[in-house]
Amino acid sequence: MIAPANRTLQTCGQIHQLPQDMGEYLRFVHDCNRERNLRLRAQLLEAVAALNRHDIVPLRLKGAAPFFFRRPAEFAAG
Repeated sequence: MIAPANRTLQTCGQIHQLPQDMGEYLRFVHDCNRERNLRLRAQLLEAVAALNRHDIVPLRLKGAAPFFFRRPAEFAAG
């Protein structure tokens, strides 16, 4: 719930109307989520590479799609 709310507030330009501590909290959660996504992407790419070395082509499942098709810089958007 926090990520969509944060994105909506940023898109509408209303994030600066929040109390300072709330804005800091949302930035903290956003940064943690971005770092988590980057780690997940790295692990996924490592697993795929290991499978490929043994001529195994993994299926791309719906939940993994953002980690395959987004660039790391795009994880800033959540």
